[in-house]
Amino acid sequence: MDAAYQTFDAAKAVAFPLSLSLLVLYPVGLFAWTAIEGHAAARVQTKAKVVDRSRAADATEGEPAEKAHKEGRQQGARSRSALLARGLAVALACLAVGVSSGVALVSGGAPGGGRAGLAGRRQTMPLAPTADISLWHDVSLHVNSWLDEDTGLFHYVNEIPLGTLDKHEVQPGEPYNRIVEDPVGSARLRAFGRPVPFNYGCFPQTYRDPEEIDELHGAPGDDDPLDVLDVSGHSVGVGAVVECRILGAVCLVDEGEADWKVFVVNTKPGPLSHARSVEDVEQVVPGRIQEMLGWMEDFKHSTGKDTATLHYKVHGAEWAAALVERDHASWRRLVAEANANGTARGHWIRPAGPAETHWSKQFAKLLSARVPKVAGVVNRTASQGVFVA
Repeated sequence: MDAAYQTFDAAKAVAFPLSLSLLVLYPVGLFAWTAIEGHAAARVQTKAKVVDRSRAADATEGEPAEKAHKEGRQQGARSRSALLARGLAVALACLAVGVSSGVALVSGGAPGGGRAGLAGRRQTMPLAPTADISLWHDVSLHVNSWLDEDTGLFHYVNEIPLGTLDKHEVQPGEPYNRIVEDPVGSARLRAFGRPVPFNYGCFPQTYRDPEEIDELHGAPGDDDPLDVLDVSGHSVGVGAVVECRILGAVCLVDEGEADWKVFVVNTKPGPLSHARSVEDVEQVVPGRIQEMLGWMEDFKHSTGKDTATLHYKVHGAEWAAALVERDHASWRRLVAEANANGTARGHWIRPAGPAETHWSKQFAKLLSARVPKVAGVVNRTASQGVFVA
């Protein structure tokens, strides 16, 4: 469903400028046509008046032809002015409709949604009017087309905006995995004193399984969703769901666990939005990757007690995408392990009760946030315990 809405927004981003251009060109063409028609009509009417006045002058033998010609021209000018006034009024009305429609489309969207401008496509998923949505489990990892085809893009959930000194995290063990501030982490960031130079988040529907040993560094997973470092230069908010492209990955071995960090770029238009590798990033913004790695290294060792090791080798986009897919498979296995109380390995997966009822309700909530008119039908279906695939 989310992929269908993303495709709709992308199509709207193309169709709206085209339709608005047509609406703007239409009154211009109408005005020009009215001017031409008015001028032609005025000329015909002037000639007719001159002929009639001339004939009348011959009949009376007293009225000069010049006076008749002058009156004919005045009458034609009045007719032409009337036609031009009507054409201009219609043109302005069409232009006003076009502008108002454009404003409505640009500012439209689900209430509370995070839709970007038309040129930027939709960047964040409009959340349902309820907090009972898990940004870890209910947000899709992949960005698919309306035909459910893979686009090669991914979603990430932002936790720490670029330029801030507050640490927020998705809580795997809390109900609905809400994002909350980590006071200890925030205090450490403030003591460090250097704002985070990138958007920091995690991939939804991924899991770094501690029971799986990393093939490169011989360390287990860190029992959390897979981390994301966004190289883009614009900040996004806490909890924003961002469409991105994978560029590469580095490994931080922290407390004996393989805590991989995946470099991504926000697809929102910008200097780096078309980058497909860390090499592309370096060509546009030299030193950007080193800046991010240097900040992580300095922060991890800022207290003098941290023994974390940052491996500076950056693996390519293809390798990083394979890592994401492996952690996505680990997440599917974790979800399948959820017991009757809705947890697995101490992580909140869903409310206690039948899994089918929960997932059908979650689908209904997400859909009702986007298509309110059908919310009643979907909610009735969910309340009857019918699983909606």
